[in-house]
Amino acid sequence: MKDISGHATATPSEYATCVIRLLSNAQRSVEIFSPEMKPAVFSSIELVDAARDFILRSRNCEIRILLRSTAALTRNDHRFLHLIQRVSSRIGVR
Repeated sequence: MKDISGHATATPSEYATCVIRLLSNAQRSVEIFSPEMKPAVFSSIELVDAARDFILRSRNCEIRILLRSTAALTRNDHRFLHLIQRVSSRIGVR
């Protein structure tokens, strides 16, 4: 995996930390490409909280997510899916 600056990340935890940093520094829009939203990264409480805080910061804030497969997102109890369902007008998934 590569972090937002193009450097390799060794673990899902490091990748989640990079996404959290991206969300906390973003102004209006965050775009994420993920082959699948692995729960080890996107279902962490810290990342979901950072995404929620970003979305609630302003009515102009939005997150757009591009996936190859939604399988990991729709199975099990994925915390990010619950956030998407609560604020579907501000988080787009394709």
